[in-house]
Amino acid sequence: MKQNEMIYLDSAAAAAPATGILDFYREKLAEYYANQEAAHGFAFEIRQKLKDAETELSEILTGDPRNKVAWCSSASDGFAACLSSLRDTTGKNIVTTGAEHPALASAVARIPEIDTRTVKLTLQGLIDLEHLDSLIDANTIMVALHHVQSETGVIQDLPAVRKAIDRKKIPGIKFLADTVQSAGKLPLPWLEAKLDLAFVSGPKIGVPGGGAVICRFSDDYMRITNLRTKEHQTGRVNPALAMTLTEAFRELGKNREKEFRRISELNRFARAKLAGVKLNNGRDPVLTIPEKLASPWILHMMLPNYQGAILTRMLSKMNIMAAAGSACEAENNTPSRTLTVMGYKKTDAFSGMRISFWRNTTRENIDEFITALQQILINY
Repeated sequence: MKQNEMIYLDSAAAAAPATGILDFYREKLAEYYANQEAAHGFAFEIRQKLKDAETELSEILTGDPRNKVAWCSSASDGFAACLSSLRDTTGKNIVTTGAEHPALASAVARIPEIDTRTVKLTLQGLIDLEHLDSLIDANTIMVALHHVQSETGVIQDLPAVRKAIDRKKIPGIKFLADTVQSAGKLPLPWLEAKLDLAFVSGPKIGVPGGGAVICRFSDDYMRITNLRTKEHQTGRVNPALAMTLTEAFRELGKNREKEFRRISELNRFARAKLAGVKLNNGRDPVLTIPEKLASPWILHMMLPNYQGAILTRMLSKMNIMAAAGSACEAENNTPSRTLTVMGYKKTDAFSGMRISFWRNTTRENIDEFITALQQILINY
């Protein structure tokens, strides 16, 4: 299928790379192809280039070039690396939610003999701060939460979470934030929330791979890098991808406010168009998260008495690419885990659909999506 023949509304899973980014990647791949862990001078030169990229990426995302950046092959690899350092934690607990990305949830679940405490979510997907407060105690070693939920797009108030942690006056609790869906698109509340660990993913911003973990403390950085250099549990990062990741964030930063306004207007336009769609059971589509609480790059809806996965496949046959939920759980024959923990009944949790926007998304794309959606709802 040719790219110009389809309408792509699944950028939250992987965004289309810009021509300039691909050109930059090809240039760096041709120039810096050696293994950066080798002992020769060329490898040393590449390591210096990666250090420069780390410093710049930290400054772009956190405002402070002194924070450490650990490169990884993907954000999933980063989650696994961060959580694997907690293996010897008998009698301890981690506080998280039931709506985390599968990669983070699985990394938490793999820690032996850890008590996983799950924070309640409201019907709008927000963390119940009072419940969070009740779960944190002297044995809590980490609070691990998303900033923007990958399926619904709800934005969590991470500074408020940090206040809840600090009120306990318990030293040593790490605050890990899954910032994959927000980095480069929304301001990262690194300072306000005093984050300890944050994450970026190349495919979410149009880079063909790669990821990174931003670390406040050197000990976290060393544990993650040692998993590669000493324990060989993670893969070697492609230097060209790491450099391209920083370049992509640099480019996003140049026009972030302007693009934020454009995407916000596009999201608002889509919400208004969906208000005119009628379901055959007499109900309207449910816009799951109010505009003021959601990332404009993600628009989640529920279409009661329809199955989102079936609608997604029907749209795909019309060359329109959307999503029934998180791409990592697309083939599950179960209702949305996120909608379920938010308190929706099973039939509604099956009915979710997500569209997500990027720099190449237009109003015409939204118009065609709405027209196609109305058609398949009739023929469902």
